[in-house]
Amino acid sequence: MLWVVFAYFFVNGTMLYADINGTVEPLYLRGVNWFGFETEDHVVHGLWARNYQDMLDQMKELGFNAIRLPFCTDSVLNSSVRYINYDLNPDLEGLGSLDIMKKIVEEAGKRGIYVLLDYHRIGCTEIEPLWYTENFTEQDYINTWLLVAQEFKDYPNVIGADLKNEPHGWYEDGATWGYNETRDWDKGAARIGQAILEVAPHWLLFVEGTQITNPEIDSSYEYGYNSWWGGNLMAAQQYPVDLPRDKLVYSPHVYGPDVYPQPYFDDPTFPDNMPEIWETHFGYLSDEYPVVIGEFGGTYEGQDQIWQQAIVDWMLSKQLCSFFYWAWNPNSGDTGGILEDDWTTVDWDKYNNLKRLFDCGQTTTETTTSQEEPISSYYYTSQVTSDWGSGFCIEFTIYNNGTLPVNWTVVWNKTSDIEITSYWNALLTETETQVILEAAQELAPSSSIGAGFCANRLATTLTELPYTIQYYSHWRRGYCAKVTVYNNLSSTVAWQVTIPKKYNLVTYWNAELIGEDAYSWTFKGADWNEFLLPGATTEFGLCAYN
Repeated sequence: MLWVVFAYFFVNGTMLYADINGTVEPLYLRGVNWFGFETEDHVVHGLWARNYQDMLDQMKELGFNAIRLPFCTDSVLNSSVRYINYDLNPDLEGLGSLDIMKKIVEEAGKRGIYVLLDYHRIGCTEIEPLWYTENFTEQDYINTWLLVAQEFKDYPNVIGADLKNEPHGWYEDGATWGYNETRDWDKGAARIGQAILEVAPHWLLFVEGTQITNPEIDSSYEYGYNSWWGGNLMAAQQYPVDLPRDKLVYSPHVYGPDVYPQPYFDDPTFPDNMPEIWETHFGYLSDEYPVVIGEFGGTYEGQDQIWQQAIVDWMLSKQLCSFFYWAWNPNSGDTGGILEDDWTTVDWDKYNNLKRLFDCGQTTTETTTSQEEPISSYYYTSQVTSDWGSGFCIEFTIYNNGTLPVNWTVVWNKTSDIEITSYWNALLTETETQVILEAAQELAPSSSIGAGFCANRLATTLTELPYTIQYYSHWRRGYCAKVTVYNNLSSTVAWQVTIPKKYNLVTYWNAELIGEDAYSWTFKGADWNEFLLPGATTEFGLCAYN
């Protein structure tokens, strides 16, 4: 697979495809889950024992070409992290969780490893049944995904979004499917996925099952109530998710005896009884849709070993060639991982069973040529190197990972009106919606170059922000006040505030008055504080007299 500036992922029939710079190839995911960002540690686990790049190298050497990366809300807000050995990971010191996640995604891309982003938990301590809670609305959930999509949409190895990890619960208060308008996961997934596609139209959307769906469908099968969290897709045929067919991937979770003692594990015909159960819970969908199992695994001991061998046999028979195994981590209590407890040694028995899937879907042809065909390919990463509110600088690093020189192109989509003030190491053209950087000269194989530009923001729209007022210098017929404005958003904005009107305005400073009625004044920023960075504050003052 080539890693280049343009990557578009889509579904055709039951197959996944990647359009890489105009070349379309089938996409087979040999994936592993690497967890930790979804916990209160806010970072992938194991960095206390090893260097993260070494682990990515080991994944690549073992044949994995994809990572499912779980996260919780706080981790994508760049929270503080813990349990990193900075002697082993010196380039991570001082970084927050989002910055580290970007580094891992970028380094995975350099190794040809895809990443699926998984919204695993709202809070960072447990898996919530629904995609909203009493204190976190569906719109909050969607807004978090929009932030994630904005941050990662330009990484060409990010293939998409696993919309919610393991919807579960019972009919009265849990996630349903085709049963309860407010708790139906099929409807919630459609709303969330459609919003994500507005920001990242090139992504795939992975939709898990639920634990139960609706009483009519669940009661129609002997084991309709014995599915896994995220594993029941029996209702998806009657109630398909309303997302574009070329974007929709069904992604159930399924486990064996080590995780929970389902009644069918005690059947005397086990494991021969399992294919019918897998087929009924989710496998039947593979006749019409791509089905990618997002989690399966176990200790690979005793009955669980028999179960894992059986499900790999079944996946091969069904040509379910893409998957994400749980987990890379050895510290998953009920499953263990690909790695042993030293975070280095491979559990070879477990791995060798899984490895049988690595050639699934692949064809080989004999060739009479003695050398490989030259490859022209490149990819890039981006970083805002400075942002002072009214302007910013962004730098792109372009990597030639092919065997031929390349003339590269980088396209940056505008999010507001800007005025380019400088650029470097590229030819720059500008349209109404994009900034386009092109190579000034060919980039040699196995080399990289940094190119970028600086720009001023031009305020065309104003965003109302929250504020506080502190009154001081009171006298009998007047007062002065200090107003503090807060940017609680995830982007830099030109601000305005509307505050209650008391008396007649005499003077003001550090702001401009842009509106007034009988009850309020509206102020915007002055030239020097017109824009506010995410999380930043500014102050202005006024005096009024009666």
